[in-house]
Amino acid sequence: MRELGIDVPIIGPVTIQVDALIKDAGEAAEGIVYSSPFDPAVSQTMRSFDEKFQKAFGKPADAHAAHSYDMLKIIA
Repeated sequence: MRELGIDVPIIGPVTIQVDALIKDAGEAAEGIVYSSPFDPAVSQTMRSFDEKFQKAFGKPADAHAAHSYDMLKIIA
């Protein structure tokens, strides 16, 4: 969008919170805003999940990981 001269705020849902966006868009991703229901700074429960996730997978948890974990707990 930036290459086309479109200079408006880019706002999206949590689904745009993916590493590929930063990798593919590079500096053009600067300033993108999105909502996320997962923030390890909010509670000890979220911090604990993030710490366990990082230990298991070597990277921080994101909202997709948290949602998947919650869904498995619901259906299991």
